[in-house]
Amino acid sequence: PKGFPGSGQAPGAPPAGPYPGAPYGGGPYGQPGGQPYGQPGSGPYGGPQPGPYGGMAPGGDAPPGVDPEAFSWFQAVDADHSGYISVKELKQALVNSNWSTFNDETCLLMINMFDKTRSGRIDVYGFSALLRFIQQWKNLFQQYDRDQSGSISFNELQQ
Repeated sequence: PKGFPGSGQAPGAPPAGPYPGAPYGGGPYGQPGGQPYGQPGSGPYGGPQPGPYGGMAPGGDAPPGVDPEAFSWFQAVDADHSGYISVKELKQALVNSNWSTFNDETCLLMINMFDKTRSGRIDVYGFSALLRFIQQWKNLFQQYDRDQSGSISFNELQQ
């Protein structure tokens, strides 16, 4: 997956990091590529607004147990500032390598994996866990895709 079309940047998005934008990360597997979000902007939502985590405003410290970068990404994806990420918000944040969006079923599947309340949305902890899960899958895929072709051949699978 790449990032947003055009400049590759989304206003107010967190910096690129080790987390992929979708299950298989950036450009051709194992190579740097666009992230789902661009470089941070100046805060597209005006002044600080209260957040759902003890009154924290966007850009505040991450909740305990949440990676600060994952928290920054969470804030960028949580477009309605509800403190949760919906299927719609996740779908808008993820783009396949051919610029197509992920389908609703795939986004719902990802959310349901980490939705402890079965509400159809994930909080910052669920989002952080989803990013870790995606990174683990990406790393595993890259271990088997030895020629970095973007697919795993039968020979690569047997090695």
